[in-house]
Amino acid sequence: MLEYKDESILVIGEGTTNYKVNVINEIKTLKEIEKYGLDSQLYEAYDCASVFKATTHFYVLNMRYDTDYPEIIESLIQSDFTYIVPINIRLSDKIYVESENRKIPYAEYLLNNIKDSNLSTIIMTDNHASLYNDIDQYINDMEAKINLFKDLSIGINTYGRNLIFIANNLADYSFGNVVAACMLKSSPYKDYPLQSCGEAVFDIDKHDVRSKEFAFFKYNIKRSATIENFNNFSISNDQDKYVPINRVIKYIQRYLDLSEFCGKIYNEYLKVLIIDKLDVLLSTLVNYAITDYNILSCEFVNDTQSKTIIVLNEISITPINSIEKYKLYIEA
Repeated sequence: MLEYKDESILVIGEGTTNYKVNVINEIKTLKEIEKYGLDSQLYEAYDCASVFKATTHFYVLNMRYDTDYPEIIESLIQSDFTYIVPINIRLSDKIYVESENRKIPYAEYLLNNIKDSNLSTIIMTDNHASLYNDIDQYINDMEAKINLFKDLSIGINTYGRNLIFIANNLADYSFGNVVAACMLKSSPYKDYPLQSCGEAVFDIDKHDVRSKEFAFFKYNIKRSATIENFNNFSISNDQDKYVPINRVIKYIQRYLDLSEFCGKIYNEYLKVLIIDKLDVLLSTLVNYAITDYNILSCEFVNDTQSKTIIVLNEISITPINSIEKYKLYIEA
């Protein structure tokens, strides 16, 4: 499993060359991204990341055919990219799953396969707003697609927090989901993403949309467009549904690494060591990702299925961009 302490972005899109097809590749130089084609989706995505200063830990996957997702799914499962950003498929696009003998949305396919193997957040979008005649036509179509996805999706019941839909309504960018990922990556945890992203197509306001999952870029007369209604597909309405807070929670889950205690003889002394390690790690996050914390318990639990002992730690945190506490369980 790839571990990234710094936020990472994987863009899955179509190159105009056959360079490294279906291979995850970290882009460290402009020359490297040019190999995918100057007129490719991947080059455009990297150019967007350059604007938002989000090119570190930036990865691409050249997928010439969207039906190749089953071929690369294992690579996604074994990785832990902060954001997975497909630009060759839309939220409304479907894939035929032979084992189920039916078509399901690609986003559902990704959710069902990645599950809880890692903490990656998938950011989807759909048709660009410029293709629509007016704001009502655009909003109605996007909300219909969101509602259809929710009706078809089983994965959101458990893994909904791992999926975001962002409207594709920026005038100067083809992929709103790439912009959203770059804005998150280049924002400190304490800040809401407010970087300049130009003008929005249509003056959408919160009262215009009914779906809680319909995040969009809103025109603002005082500054450039900002992201509004920034929620994921979690079926709960707690803090975890709000993307900036969920981002902090996932960072903490990645950061609190207790793997050094795996395979040890579990006793009261080891419990003290684990609590001390948690205390040290959490204290370094104060004023960076959280405002305060409390270690509530550390228990040894017998897992009857794997016949192993799990160390289950319950902690309480207050994310730095929230006033409410959030309970979190960390296993070892």
